[in-house]
Amino acid sequence: MALFNDYTLVLPSIRAQSTLTYGIIGTSTHLRCSATAPFDTSLYWRRIDNNNISSQSPRFRQQQHIHGELLHTTLYIKDLEKADFGLYACHAESKGGRSKATIELKEHHHSTTPTTTTTIHTSTIYQILDKNEIILTTTSRTQLLKRNKSKIKVFCANIELRLFV
Repeated sequence: MALFNDYTLVLPSIRAQSTLTYGIIGTSTHLRCSATAPFDTSLYWRRIDNNNISSQSPRFRQQQHIHGELLHTTLYIKDLEKADFGLYACHAESKGGRSKATIELKEHHHSTTPTTTTTIHTSTIYQILDKNEIILTTTSRTQLLKRNKSKIKVFCANIELRLFV
């Protein structure tokens, strides 16, 4: 706190809603901070790793609103890319000074459950022994393919049926 032209200058105070946020590549996410600050405070976002947040890019959008003496700022990021993960800082700056809060945006690696694909091949062979007897042989071959396991199970079954006409 400082005294300036008979006014008391108040240092803004800012905090992150969450200091760690996870996102998935290709999806959207948002980062939020709230500040208790005097009326002349400006809020803005920066990357800590010196990568700029492009105001020209339609993927990044900053939004602010005031609720009493509480200022809220949100950084929306659309279509997350690998380069978007890292450290972000929301800054509050006024004549009384400045403060910042840091948020880490990490990639969420979602695990996929292995999928099973079943393929059934059937072949039928007709054999006429004479005019009154037919042999019908059906062979079924079933393959179970499991992703992420690279195992293939093959089941074979032969069915022979003799028909008398």
